[in-house]
Amino acid sequence: MFSFVADLLFPGVCLSCDRGLSPPGDDFFGALPGGWPEASPEFFRTDFFHAVLGPLKVPARVLCEDCWLSLVPAEDGFRLGGDPPIPAISPFLTGPALLEVIRFLKFRGGRSAAQPLSWWLAFSLRRHLEAEGGTGAPDPVLVPVPLFHSRLAERGYNQAELLARRTAGLLGLEYCPRALRRTRNTRPQSKLGGPQRTVNVRGAFEAEPAAVEGRRVVVVDDLLTTGETMLACVAALLPCRPLAIEVLTVGRGSDR
Repeated sequence: MFSFVADLLFPGVCLSCDRGLSPPGDDFFGALPGGWPEASPEFFRTDFFHAVLGPLKVPARVLCEDCWLSLVPAEDGFRLGGDPPIPAISPFLTGPALLEVIRFLKFRGGRSAAQPLSWWLAFSLRRHLEAEGGTGAPDPVLVPVPLFHSRLAERGYNQAELLARRTAGLLGLEYCPRALRRTRNTRPQSKLGGPQRTVNVRGAFEAEPAAVEGRRVVVVDDLLTTGETMLACVAALLPCRPLAIEVLTVGRGSDR
């Protein structure tokens, strides 16, 4: 109850610029920058707000509208290197404001950030699936990149699971958190260089054949940087003979 009242009285500050959060003004939706998706107004009218306080138009404690709009939309059609190349779907390129949100989600207990981020994941995946609607491809199952059990116990939750579960719920898709498991406690990829990242996650995942054989699999994580973690997940999934593999992340590196 206290947190509800606190959120109502003190809507919070933007994680990126520290300015107070307030609902977009009446003229905001006519001033969206070029390149932003056609569904942007829907986001700012819905998941920009707390789920509980949405009818009262209290913004979620993530980013102000200006910092949301500072994010750079990622172009469609990107593929992660591999054999065969893997379609990689992301709503945004990774930048300073998005990194603040991801750090809040991963390291500061900011589970509330999963709500707006999942909205964008769902939007991007829906657009990708609709673009392939004529191929007759089946609906995918969403699989989060797993944490090692000791890291999961330390953090209390897996941010990839939060994102995958909510995204699946928004789209009415199956969510399968047990399709992949991490077999050893790898070092944080963010602290390693390119070649070290490859070695760090090589062979670090195992897949459950019954969960993915003959299925279209979408592997979900927060960011795609060098792609080595995703490629290690793909390497674990391929022997289980999935129908197809795609990856879905909130952001991807602008130099990829």
